Amino acid sequence: MRQVAQEANDTMAAPPSDLLGDMEIDLDALVAGDASPPTRNQLLNVLSSKLEGFVNPEGILDTSQIFQELPRKIVGRRSRNGAEFGCSWPYDMAFYGKEYESQSAYCKSEQIWERVLEDDRVQDWFDGIAQLPIFFQDTNETFDWVGDEMPEGRLKIVHTRGTVTRVSYESVGDHPYTGIFKGAKFGIMRISEVNRTVPEVVRTSPGFGLKFLRDGYPSANGLAMFSFAGQPSFNFLTNSWTTHLAEPQNICGRMTISSKFAEGTRHLGNTSVMEWSEVD
Repeated sequence: MRQVAQEANDTMAAPPSDLLGDMEIDLDALVAGDASPPTRNQLLNVLSSKLEGFVNPEGILDTSQIFQELPRKIVGRRSRNGAEFGCSWPYDMAFYGKEYESQSAYCKSEQIWERVLEDDRVQDWFDGIAQLPIFFQDTNETFDWVGDEMPEGRLKIVHTRGTVTRVSYESVGDHPYTGIFKGAKFGIMRISEVNRTVPEVVRTSPGFGLKFLRDGYPSANGLAMFSFAGQPSFNFLTNSWTTHLAEPQNICGRMTISSKFAEGTRHLGNTSVMEWSEVD
């Protein structure tokens, strides 16, 4: 793993000596073209990766356990093609299509985790009128999409910021359920907030997306929340979450987000987990 500089003056910082010798780097110019530029501290964390295009030399694999000790200290790509994990990722790192889906659940999980780790920048919130594009996006595109990344060009206007972790599911006790309900080793979970939360208003609308990878087959996915209206607490775990939400009870919610969802489904607020059981 390459070490990065920990201090910087107003515009310049010294990157790792083994990377660029005595050269100095203009940090502002390095991120001038970024739509959501990192903070100075974040950039120092990802500097070596930024300079290398998020790719370390072939065969270089971080074994320092820094991800467990300092999960926000990003060191860049662990692998170019998955060979370090016994995998062969698509050459273009696509997360959909025959080449990607034909992989094992383990290899797809490592490919997704590679993308999670390579950059710790945070997406901007969509506030006020900035949320309007959601009403011009095709709802059915989301419902019909098969793959483990968003369709190209689609904006993530709600649940913009989140925390991602790896999970597994262990089935306890005897039951007749099949597929993922029998247990799954390779899952990805993202817990997020619908929109911006401020300290002065004690209200949150947390939810999660859950993805379980399957050998040679598209992933099983699920979504859950407590309520469209949110909760009067900053504790995400105050209430139980469900895949069957009550529809918004206010006229504004019904005329806006409910009407938008209705373009893709009659079952507003409900998501099925039937596909979880389809493949053992």
